[in-house]
Amino acid sequence: MASSRNVWLMALLLSPATFWFQILHPHNGFNKEILYLATLSVFAVLLSKFQISGIMASLYMSIAVVLVVLSHEGMVFYAPYFFALLVISGKTVRQAAIECSVPALLGLAVAYLCSQHSGNVEAASQICSSLGYKLDLEGNSQICAGGAIAYFTRSMAYARANTLDSMRKYHFLVVFPIFAAIAILPAVAESARMLRSRMKREVAVLWTTVVISFLGTVILFVYAYDWNRWIYIHIASITVLLLFMDGKIQRKSGDETPPNRQMTVKRQAAWAVIYVLYAILCFTPNAIQAASLGFLNRLTHSQHAMPPAAS
Repeated sequence: MASSRNVWLMALLLSPATFWFQILHPHNGFNKEILYLATLSVFAVLLSKFQISGIMASLYMSIAVVLVVLSHEGMVFYAPYFFALLVISGKTVRQAAIECSVPALLGLAVAYLCSQHSGNVEAASQICSSLGYKLDLEGNSQICAGGAIAYFTRSMAYARANTLDSMRKYHFLVVFPIFAAIAILPAVAESARMLRSRMKREVAVLWTTVVISFLGTVILFVYAYDWNRWIYIHIASITVLLLFMDGKIQRKSGDETPPNRQMTVKRQAAWAVIYVLYAILCFTPNAIQAASLGFLNRLTHSQHAMPPAAS
């Protein structure tokens, strides 16, 4: 996709709350939502590069949504971003609704089926054995001691109680709103820039979708303490849509020259410093751990995780 590479888009791309999130959180890295973000990003590229028929768009979304929801049923609440991409690409709301109807029904059906098969100790043990591990719920660091596999053995009541305990212990209601505000700031600023570029309809579609999707994901915040993940998926989705919208502006104007190249040297240097500070100092809460700084936290982890030098 063409991009103006303006200051706010660059801030989003460098943010610890978007595509760097997985790298900065190696213990939680490369979770199942990466499949959702990949399919959303590919869909954005396809819509920007090709004239896709309604049938093909519906087929792509159907396959994508089914695979994504099978990997994590909670991802069904992020599916509205596919609808937003269609509308922003130029479809009417009615056209987009028709093309999304089958994917939406399939996604809801798969999510329901997943909710009816929550698993048990036997299922968790079989999965662990297939990976070469043994089920261990005593808090060890190996793959079968926590996360989705171990949660096969837990009830919804346990998940809710565990989340409440983490909320109180790590001050979620204070930390995460601050984190979300810092993370979303460049997206708000970029949206304001797009309003000046006569993208009022597209901006309205984007933020309406954000509200609808967020309301759906409230249930994830209730039953899972991975609040950083749920927020980051929203921010990353918003970034994909903003990049798509920015590319649309570039195609309309026919000007592929990045505005940043027209800046004075002093202004470029100033923004470079701001980028570095934002990327390094933007703190990234890590679910059940104390809040920590973005890239500085990753460097600290790498230093501590390195094996001792051979004597």
